[in-house]
Amino acid sequence: MALGWGLQPLNSAAPIGKPSARATGVCEQRAPDKDIDVAAIKAIVRDELASALGRPSQVGALTQPASPRQPVSPQILAQQREAAETIDALIAGGIWGEEQRRAFHQKLLMLDSQQRRHALKQLMTGINSGAIHVTVSGPPL
Repeated sequence: MALGWGLQPLNSAAPIGKPSARATGVCEQRAPDKDIDVAAIKAIVRDELASALGRPSQVGALTQPASPRQPVSPQILAQQREAAETIDALIAGGIWGEEQRRAFHQKLLMLDSQQRRHALKQLMTGINSGAIHVTVSGPPL
């Protein structure tokens, strides 16, 4: 026997579409309490998630500043510069085919997160403005 809206059997005399009394109690709206300590709730949830994932709890991890980055070697900087120049040339070409997409993916991996964001923004802006003609079938990335 199939069940319909409100968990009532389809052949029952109860009207379809009207939620059961049990369901209406769950859906009631209530004003938020002003005494709720959001920071405490976040800490509890963070601890519970950490223990569920088998990781040690990191109290205050979200509020502490990130540790300073390791210095990047000159070789990596040169690779990033070359990758950024290649990506700029791909975007400036105005045509986006399979070869450009493949080269973009390879070079994108060499960039840091800020450079990646910039390259993706340049590409999407070019595609959306019509400056880049996409010839690949499917998504351009």
